[in-house]
Amino acid sequence: LLLNRFMLESRAVCRLCSHLVTLPSSSLTPNSCIRSLTSRSSIRSLTPFTLQSRRHSSSEIAQLIRSSQSSRDDTTLRSRVKETFTPDKLRLESVTWDSSCRVVEAISRKEAVHPIRHWLQAKGRFAPNRRVFALVHDECRNWPLVALHVALTGHVPGRLSELHHDTLGQMDHSRAGDSDEEVTPDSSCAIYYSISNLEPQLGVPGLGSLLIKLATEELRRELTGIHTFCTLSPIPGFCLWARNQLLAPNSPASSLFPDSVWEDMGMMFEEGELLTQKERRDLLKVYLHEFTLLVAYYIARAKRSDGVGAKCKVAHFHLGNGAQLHRVNPPDLTSAAEPPAGQVTGSRSWEQSLGFMANYMYHSPHYSACDDVYKTGGVPLGEAVQVNLQYEPKALY
Repeated sequence: LLLNRFMLESRAVCRLCSHLVTLPSSSLTPNSCIRSLTSRSSIRSLTPFTLQSRRHSSSEIAQLIRSSQSSRDDTTLRSRVKETFTPDKLRLESVTWDSSCRVVEAISRKEAVHPIRHWLQAKGRFAPNRRVFALVHDECRNWPLVALHVALTGHVPGRLSELHHDTLGQMDHSRAGDSDEEVTPDSSCAIYYSISNLEPQLGVPGLGSLLIKLATEELRRELTGIHTFCTLSPIPGFCLWARNQLLAPNSPASSLFPDSVWEDMGMMFEEGELLTQKERRDLLKVYLHEFTLLVAYYIARAKRSDGVGAKCKVAHFHLGNGAQLHRVNPPDLTSAAEPPAGQVTGSRSWEQSLGFMANYMYHSPHYSACDDVYKTGGVPLGEAVQVNLQYEPKALY
């Protein structure tokens, strides 16, 4: 009973099962997985999981797995998966363009933050000043569970466009993956610009956190010139939250600015397309400082429905890992129009956060201190963010 009710929905899990029960992935379907797992007596020697002594029919197991209600069997499955994928049984793997085609393809196809649309973009992720790390489990035949994409730069970027020979779709493809080149001497920063859970159906918590910390230590050992470990992260959910704040009467964030400024900012999110896209960008230019402060307020002050942790899920992930909110970065508004839909710097970033991005800094000696601050309801803030949030904005008007 390796599969639970969520795992059957993904063909990726069928491939994971093929590693565990040594079946060709091309012949696997959810039903064949069920038949295999209930008929192979040798599975006990192939995986760390132990099947229940009572043999279920395929239809019974399918009903059990697809049931919408939690059951004791399902809880047992979850606990066994959790026991198997513990930190001491996982290891860090550096993935290169010369790694297994199946591994490179899986990491490229399941990239969730900045989707890869063709093989040239995939190859760009393995350029000389790039690194890709994955967590693997020996029982899964080196199949990657979580993947982290890293850019080695000379500064902390505020926008994706600052990642030179951009691995996200605009790089010099003729040089991508050339293993003869070296990291440039001025590379002092490791920028974590994407992390993706390749097997979310497993439901194992903490894999992303473990991967970032292991990758940080590996980069520290490999490249002694790297001293700064930081993310370049999207801010999903900001526009939805800001719309609710700006259009609702007496919202908590309304105290940040005078009423006239608050009303003007609310025009950005009014329904009915009263403003064209260009007019929205012009409005953002006028109130760029105010929106930057509002984004910082959203990350540092807005809480989840249970009142515990940051409302922004990306912020909650990194702050919960012991990182510090280093900086909030405004979008590049110098271009005449918004980038075309489909580019990673384009429509999705605008729809989620008006193009704003955030940097979360990882200071390995201070993981526990930052984590303690976050667990007690605070948010570890960089100096620039502290200055923005500590002054009284209305005093400037």
